[in-house]
Amino acid sequence: MYTSFYNLRERPFNLTPDSHFLYLSPRHREALGHLLYGIRERKGFILVTGEVGTGKTTLCRALIAEIEKEAEVGFILNSFLSAEELLRTINEDLSCHAGAVSRKGLVDELNKFLLARHEAGRNVVVLIDEGQNLALPVLEQLRMLSNLETEKEKLLQIVLVGQPELREMLESPGLRQLAQRITVSYHLQPLSRRETARYISYRLSVAAGGGDSRPPCFTPGAVNRIYRRSRGLPRKINIVCDRALLIGYVRGKRRITGEIARRAISEIEGRPRAGRLPSAPRLIAGAACLAAAAVGAWHAARPFLERKPGNGPRRQGAVSTVSPAPPPAAGAARVPQEHVLVAEIAPTAAPAPTRPPPPAEAPAVRGTDEAEAAAALSALWGMRGVRPVNSDAVTTTVARGARNGARLRRRRRRMTRPPTATGNMAQVVANASRDVQVGRPSPTPE
Repeated sequence: MYTSFYNLRERPFNLTPDSHFLYLSPRHREALGHLLYGIRERKGFILVTGEVGTGKTTLCRALIAEIEKEAEVGFILNSFLSAEELLRTINEDLSCHAGAVSRKGLVDELNKFLLARHEAGRNVVVLIDEGQNLALPVLEQLRMLSNLETEKEKLLQIVLVGQPELREMLESPGLRQLAQRITVSYHLQPLSRRETARYISYRLSVAAGGGDSRPPCFTPGAVNRIYRRSRGLPRKINIVCDRALLIGYVRGKRRITGEIARRAISEIEGRPRAGRLPSAPRLIAGAACLAAAAVGAWHAARPFLERKPGNGPRRQGAVSTVSPAPPPAAGAARVPQEHVLVAEIAPTAAPAPTRPPPPAEAPAVRGTDEAEAAAALSALWGMRGVRPVNSDAVTTTVARGARNGARLRRRRRRMTRPPTATGNMAQVVANASRDVQVGRPSPTPE
């Protein structure tokens, strides 16, 4: 689509393992050197591992192009095979399958072919890609194939290529015999940041075909973003660069900048553009803000909503009263405190204003004893200044009145605060009734 816009003959960042675009970095060149050494020196087993997307299959294609003139090569891409299927596939790729069905018949066919090629002076190589998928019985069958040899050299060279899991499998105790026969091993590392820039430039120049045509340019900022996204893996580099060229073609830009590379990475990862949220997330965000505001308002108004009428200070008219007990007769026995009936606490709401009842007529005090007369007068509510004539009694009464006054002030302070329990107010009323019954004078309000 964009090849004509960038003056390219073909797409430079295809995902197919095209050896024509193989960039031999120092790591890939070293891996290829290990492979050529192991094959030409007839070492038997060769192991090459690397992370996903490091270019292992492309390296195998380049190896085949390098040795196809001097060796017979069989390349197996499907590693999900049984032992018999693997033998049949090897014979078919080497063109030596004569119709054998059993495992012994397949091995005999392969051995006959190897001896004929050795007499002709040609080597035989079998490359197995994705070797980490091979089952343990299949790996054991490959070990048995390495026994096809002469007194001096191996007749079959087997190259196992796979991911790092293949190396971990070979380290298991059950495959220690196979691991000991691997004489050449190499692990392919990803590209560095400088190698990534050279890799991109190399593939663009190959796709341009040389000549006077100038391929598109990737700025250093774009290369940095691509390297951070790909971690130096050639497959990921191809994916990002191909998308960046497409975005540059749509925008009419022949120079791939860091912003275009960032956009390409965002589209590959499926992330939305910054500042342009979809409608559904935008609605969800608005609903979340409204919910947070509602919760904050409810917490602010919660103390006012949960306040009860009785939680505030009591008014003076809201104090409950107790009907005074009738004064005891002169010779009557004292009534125990536990038999005194205490009225329930009145509601805290202020009572409706009522007309005060007319003052009750004071009963006549009979008797000539001054102490009895003083006790009878002190039992009446609202009476003041009644004292016995005796000086000792006067002193006692004054001291008692002082104590009662202090007690009354403490009660008033408690009554101005909400009572902690109904029993507190009931105790206050019971104490007042007890004072009346024992003949204590009523304290004068200050």
